[in-house]
Amino acid sequence: MKSLRNMSKFVLWGGFGGLNLGDDLILVSTIRDLERFDIDGCVFLMGSDWSFIQNSIRVDFRLVEDSFLNRFNSYREGYCLVVPGGQVIDDECKYFPYGKLTLDVLLSRLFTKQYPYILSVGVRNVSSKLHKMYAWIHRSSIQKIIARDAVSQSNVEKIYGKHKSTIMLDPVVANESLWLRRDHVNPDANTGKALLVMGVEKARHDSCSMLALAGRFCKLRLQGALSVMQHDRRFDQDTASIRKSDKDLDLCEVGWPTGLDELLSAYRAHLYVFTNRLHVALVGLINGCLVHLDSNTPKLESIKCMGFSLASYEVDGLTFHYLDENGWRQLQDAVEQREEVLKSLFK
Repeated sequence: MKSLRNMSKFVLWGGFGGLNLGDDLILVSTIRDLERFDIDGCVFLMGSDWSFIQNSIRVDFRLVEDSFLNRFNSYREGYCLVVPGGQVIDDECKYFPYGKLTLDVLLSRLFTKQYPYILSVGVRNVSSKLHKMYAWIHRSSIQKIIARDAVSQSNVEKIYGKHKSTIMLDPVVANESLWLRRDHVNPDANTGKALLVMGVEKARHDSCSMLALAGRFCKLRLQGALSVMQHDRRFDQDTASIRKSDKDLDLCEVGWPTGLDELLSAYRAHLYVFTNRLHVALVGLINGCLVHLDSNTPKLESIKCMGFSLASYEVDGLTFHYLDENGWRQLQDAVEQREEVLKSLFK
């Protein structure tokens, strides 16, 4: 059986290519990790907008349209499967092609004689009969499931067996090139701008409630426009439909970023971030923003389970979270632990 440390060719596979900004961020940050270990990479992209990825990576990873034939040929060439990020192996992955993932796991094992790795994922519930069947297949076919938080690690051990999991900090948070510390935040002043990153389905209630909260906060507190940016192109509302539903809102649309620099500029131009999505909140926190997370989602607990604490402000009855000195210290410790895991896997 080949050791992963001796492998130099990897397939990175997931919902990449301009569909979900969090997935593309995970991909870009994972490539940043792998390029240090002299790895030849191939990325399969399900979406049609590759600009963010192309403008954010420096190495010559092959970007290929996702198709069964392309993936099959890559495994025949000896590329080992690595799946980075997201809720890809549990009940929450209803929009992710779980069955396709299982087929790729088996193909990668067949051609490379190497166990695939699932990197930095969240794992919650596996309750459906179909997912339990997939879990049974994965139990014998996957070498490691690298969990991004303590709860996920515990669930991996319960579902897939002991010794299958290691904790490794989410690659987006660990990407220090994305960090910006703002040491003198003063939320009592009527200054700063607010950014709402949607990332929710059009029909879901939390879309409307989050929009109402952010809009009212901007109007009463900041006396300015609310910036709106999409997170998931498959489900998000556009600003035109939002304006129709609430004509009193003063909105400014932030376009889909074409690279990391443009994305970071959007966050750093705003002090307040409203969202219900994990990676929106994480990027806001590591850029010194004050982040309001929808209380109807478990994302806040997911962040706390990653190993660093959050401080909070109450502003006009809303709770905003941020990283204080203790949080930044804990984050740095988690990054150092992550480095040790990466070296054990690839060096």
